[in-house]
Amino acid sequence: KMLVKCFDEDVENNPALQSATAVYRAMQREIPMHNMFLFDQDLERVGKWFRQLTAESLGKDGKGITPLVSIGSTDLHSMVQLYLTGSKNIFTTFVNVKNTGDINIPSIDSQFDEIVPELEKMSVDSVMDAIYKGTKESYENRELPYVEVILDKISEEEIGAFLQFKMVETMLLANLMDINAFDQPNVEEYKKATRRLLN
Repeated sequence: KMLVKCFDEDVENNPALQSATAVYRAMQREIPMHNMFLFDQDLERVGKWFRQLTAESLGKDGKGITPLVSIGSTDLHSMVQLYLTGSKNIFTTFVNVKNTGDINIPSIDSQFDEIVPELEKMSVDSVMDAIYKGTKESYENRELPYVEVILDKISEEEIGAFLQFKMVETMLLANLMDINAFDQPNVEEYKKATRRLLN
């Protein structure tokens, strides 16, 4: 299903073409880093997969995109200062999930309720949704470039479709960058050097 969408010649119906175009335009504006900002901890391994796909497929011939992976809300505490007011050289793909299976935040004790009273008895989804929207709003206020991907839920079909979308996007980017996405000619260099040193 995703391949059919990603090979549609109508850009309005082709998510891979839309995303690849946005990333490539950012590269042309000297924005060489691409941050996949995942707003669900269960997607962290998807982020690591994206990092390898991007680095191995597009990093060659003096060209490339430096892939970053961030997890919301964890990395907001450690990285958001840089993302919002550091060098404006990062393009972001926000990835969020509509339905995560929600739980309510319990009252821990009266001291906690006094510090953050607005959280009492709220759902985790509603808090994360507010954090996500607040992050996007900050990006918009600072005119930072991003695209947004919303998954319906975390399932085999949704994850598979997302991975397929990113693979086609990578092939399109390679075409725009005039490189071969399907080889990694330099990956063996460090392995050869390691084997020589071990011997």
